[in-house]
Amino acid sequence: MLNAQMWRIYLRDGDHGMLPYASPMKAESFHGLPPAYIETAEFDCLRDEGRVYANRLMDESVPVRLEETRGTIHGYDGVLTSKITQTSLKKRIEALQFFLADPGKPRFP
Repeated sequence: MLNAQMWRIYLRDGDHGMLPYASPMKAESFHGLPPAYIETAEFDCLRDEGRVYANRLMDESVPVRLEETRGTIHGYDGVLTSKITQTSLKKRIEALQFFLADPGKPRFP
């Protein structure tokens, strides 16, 4: 129910043929995509979709780092001064630095 409402708000007047861009899960294949950093919030209605997306990427040999933040809700990182947000920001930066330093690296450490 909550997810259905979220999609109505997100897509507003329909997807206009843009669904694969609005929801990567709708793509037929993920082969050849670059490494992905996926972060989910424990109490987010979209958490399970993030997990499924990560698993689909891994099934097609796309390197994935899945970070599941405990005790958080959607948008938790809007509070920039919180400890959990600071930790998450560091993890995001580390993932970006890892691949920007050597884009040929096949997987996360």
